[in-house]
Amino acid sequence: TEDASTRLGLPIFRLAAGYYHQNASAADSPAKKWFCGVRGHKEETLREMRVGWADDGLLAHLEKNGFTPADVIKHGLAKDRDANGNTIPAKDYFFKGLAIFPVYDLDGSILTFTIKDPIKKYTPFLIKGEQKKWFLNLPAIKYDELIIVEGQNDEASLKDIGINVVLGTAGAPSKDQITLLKNFCTGKTLYLWFDQDPEKDPRKNEGGPHHTRNIYHGLREANITVKVIVHSGVTKAPDEFIRATKAKKKDIQELMKSAVSPLEWEIAQLKRIIDPKDRLTTLKDRKIPQAINRLPSLADKEI
Repeated sequence: TEDASTRLGLPIFRLAAGYYHQNASAADSPAKKWFCGVRGHKEETLREMRVGWADDGLLAHLEKNGFTPADVIKHGLAKDRDANGNTIPAKDYFFKGLAIFPVYDLDGSILTFTIKDPIKKYTPFLIKGEQKKWFLNLPAIKYDELIIVEGQNDEASLKDIGINVVLGTAGAPSKDQITLLKNFCTGKTLYLWFDQDPEKDPRKNEGGPHHTRNIYHGLREANITVKVIVHSGVTKAPDEFIRATKAKKKDIQELMKSAVSPLEWEIAQLKRIIDPKDRLTTLKDRKIPQAINRLPSLADKEI
């Protein structure tokens, strides 16, 4: 028996995105106050990214459009179990107060949704069982030069200043995302721009530096040029840097021109480690790709 999602050509994500975005587009919406007011993004960017807002009303809206609660639960937009697995009345999966970001496929169709919690009570999460086989702003993968960032605010800040050649990992890069880069970016140049995390111990592989390593290690056998963007100052994320410095499009283009190779970036990371023994141990633990072995004199000199 066909369910509503089959009969209606699977518009459920499109309808959900429209509902969430309508909530966010209201003049006095909490989404607009947060995205444009607190985060400082342009309303034009809110519209372009189709930013939405959850208000616990999606399930009722979808029921009015021909879906049953079972349909909505099937597609991950509602749930009928609590955290302990007990049965509860069906309700929205994305609860009130979350900012919602649709994830688009290459053809513009909606694949899924990501979220941000403006009050930072909840860490970002995906629809249950969702695997990251996509990027934020995936249609941009067609460009020959791409900036890869972590989150929605990084993407939004770049779009605020007219830069659309950006992909977002929505957290730590996944193996599937690296496979996407291998399949779609042959011959292209990728600029990795993750949180610099200056407060973190450089001996530990975590945060933004971890994400950078994860991608360039994964692409070391691919015919893809990888560069690392390093911004000045103490700001942590690309979004923070753009807002703090009031950067323009040309400023980011200059950062791209001055981006360094993964080897140069790793040497700079090692220089942050004061103790020589710790530095050598870290070098061995990192398993820096063989490029460093082809430059032994430079490596010895710098390390």
